[in-house]
Amino acid sequence: MQCVDALGGKSVLTVKNNQPTLYADLAPYFADPHASFIQDATLDLHRGRIEKRSIRVSTEMNAYLMDWPLVEQVAELTRTVTVRKTGITSQEVAYLITALTAAEASPRRLLDLVRGHWSIGAIRFRRNE
Repeated sequence: MQCVDALGGKSVLTVKNNQPTLYADLAPYFADPHASFIQDATLDLHRGRIEKRSIRVSTEMNAYLMDWPLVEQVAELTRTVTVRKTGITSQEVAYLITALTAAEASPRRLLDLVRGHWSIGAIRFRRNE
C-alpha cells in the first residue's frame, strides 16, 4: 500500500491467509452483530449463473489496525453463485482493506472496483505531471 501511496495512487487489497493476523482481526469484527458498517449488493445474471455480491464496509477498525496506517476502510465481500442448470450454490467470503476514504469509495464503488480488477477495460493509469 505504501508504494502505491507514494506514487499518488490508492489501493484496494484482498486480505488472504498470507496476512493471518489481519484476517483474524477482520473476520470477528464483521461477525459481531453490533458492528457498525454500511452495505450494498449487486445481482448479475450471466453465463447460466446468478451471482449476488454483497459488501459491508466500515471505518471503525482504522485506529485499531495500527500496522496498516494507510487503511481508510475495511470490508467483507460475500459472493454467492448459483448455477441455474444444476441449482448448486456456492459462497465465498473475502475481506478487503483500502486506502480509499468513504467519500472516495462508497460500498457500490468498492464492489465495482473489485469486480473491475478482472477487466482490462477497468484498469486506468494516472500520471502525476
